[in-house]
Amino acid sequence: MFKMEQYMEENNSFITLNNEKLRSWLTICLTQGGMVTELGVNGEEILYLNKATLFDESRPIRGGIPVLFPTSGKLSNDSYIWNEQEYHMPVHGFARDHTWTIVSTALEEETASITLRLESSEEMLKLYPFQFELLFTYTVDADGLTIDQSYQNNTSEPMPIYPGFHPYFQTDFDIIEIDAQVSTYLDLHDNQEKAWNGSINKQNLKPSIVFTNKKGGTVSVQTRNDQRVIMEYGPEFKYTVFWTEEGGDFVCMEPWVALPNAINEKKGLVYVQPNSSIDTFATFKVK
Repeated sequence: MFKMEQYMEENNSFITLNNEKLRSWLTICLTQGGMVTELGVNGEEILYLNKATLFDESRPIRGGIPVLFPTSGKLSNDSYIWNEQEYHMPVHGFARDHTWTIVSTALEEETASITLRLESSEEMLKLYPFQFELLFTYTVDADGLTIDQSYQNNTSEPMPIYPGFHPYFQTDFDIIEIDAQVSTYLDLHDNQEKAWNGSINKQNLKPSIVFTNKKGGTVSVQTRNDQRVIMEYGPEFKYTVFWTEEGGDFVCMEPWVALPNAINEKKGLVYVQPNSSIDTFATFKVK
């Protein structure tokens, strides 16, 4: 049976769902953008987290599964024009900078879930002129994590989004084996499309590489000799980005809706219609 615990650490609010029999767990930091900080499968932590960055506001957080919304990646000049007005937008949006609230929890023998909410505020409207509500349900089981997402537009005009996630998976491999079910990838170092042979030296994942997702397909990465993380995704997620940093003991496998700067280029955006929602999902399972 899963059990739930809420606690405070360094003025941050956490919630953990844990099943000792299954040796599975999930921890979320509500005050750091509702991000997953720990995910245990078969008694092993699969996520990387530099905990010092979690509590140091002067440094970008390295680790866990940050939420990217309403944009993924960096914009040109960190800004965009919408309806002839200029807005500032941080890298990867602003959802990860705000506290999410708990809507509901469910604890069962084999699974546990928690639904979180983020609603637009006056502060967010200065960056993004749309009233919205996000509802994310995180479900943990013996194999990993499912994130069901609902993006609700409470504005009277279509709302452009290209959200994503930024999962950090532990690995000490120098050669990263990736099964993306495609034959080419985009190298953001030189913006050239290149042939894919199934593996890449980790040092070549900075700045990052991008795969175009197959509809209904999966993307997976070998993180340990006996461990492969398999990602499934909803049709809205058109791309998977892989990234690391120099000396990092991790690899990021990130589902994205569109490429960086899409809101300026008006390419690949998903529009949520007025007073409607778009629902999608992403799963991260260990085999």
